[in-house]
Amino acid sequence: MEVELGPEEGLPKKCVVNLDTIVTIRKDLLIERIVLLRGEKIDRIDSTPELCELMKKGFQEVKLYGGFPVDRTGTKSEIISLIKRLAVKFHLIPGSLKTRAYLKRIFMGKLVPSPPEVYEGMAPYEPPAEIPPDKICKDFKIIYAVGKK
Repeated sequence: MEVELGPEEGLPKKCVVNLDTIVTIRKDLLIERIVLLRGEKIDRIDSTPELCELMKKGFQEVKLYGGFPVDRTGTKSEIISLIKRLAVKFHLIPGSLKTRAYLKRIFMGKLVPSPPEVYEGMAPYEPPAEIPPDKICKDFKIIYAVGKK
């Protein structure tokens, strides 16, 4: 899956973001943000129907799953959600990762340090929930796509 980017996103020339292979890297390697995707560009990335259609080009069977449900209960969650939407709408998200981390601490509180290694039983397991491929889903923090040839 590719998303076209260019000068309208603040980049010097036209290019694409390739989301076919996603790799995890250490956070300390991220020095500065190159671009912040907004509007329809970010909607393309987390549109489950489009993701499913793109995957069907290379796989006969595609299933989508959601992990880590978004908490939409309570006044605090509603206020934080409103602040995030307004910040995105008015382009108020800071470019620096350090500033974003600082703001996150203000709104979310202190981070709980991660242990040096992951072990069985350290947290309750909640299996990913299957998502209908024809409906946009914003109910999960992470979308998993599984393709079978």
